[in-house]
Amino acid sequence: MLKEERQAQILNKLHTSGKVVVSQLAADLQVSEDTVRRDLLDLDQKGMLKRVFGGAIPLERPVIGFFDRESANGAGSAGGDRRQQHKPAVCQKYPF
Repeated sequence: MLKEERQAQILNKLHTSGKVVVSQLAADLQVSEDTVRRDLLDLDQKGMLKRVFGGAIPLERPVIGFFDRESANGAGSAGGDRRQQHKPAVCQKYPF
């Protein structure tokens, strides 16, 4: 298998699973772990992934807007009620 083919498969696995592990890649691609490490280093230097101990992770992180984070966390009106319950009595008597 050519280097470019291996690297394309590595990037494909990385984007589908969110991370890749050297030992698993070596078994899947039927190459040595050193070969996978060299491929990961090459891809890291090209800015296509982030090399970490034992494997790699994608560079891009999903950007989630503020309002999407609020709804995903469930911190809508229920969060306000929860905060209101934990305020001291003085704060509840004299709201800001």
